[in-house]
Amino acid sequence: MFVAQNVYRTLTIIKYLGHSDPKRALPSATLSPTVFSNFLRDALLTRGMRFEIWTAAEARNNKNWKLTKQASPGA
Repeated sequence: MFVAQNVYRTLTIIKYLGHSDPKRALPSATLSPTVFSNFLRDALLTRGMRFEIWTAAEARNNKNWKLTKQASPGA
């Protein structure tokens, strides 16, 4: 929701994952690599936010996740 409101300035780009009912589904937004890079730079340097990127531990089992990357303004 933060990306939709602050990067795209609209909620119409939100897609809901995992369930047909939006109240029970996970809201998501897709960013191009360029938009993601610009957003990450702005969020780290201007807003002082921290980030964690998680990926599925195994390609076939998406219930197990592992922390792939971390970023913070001071690290």
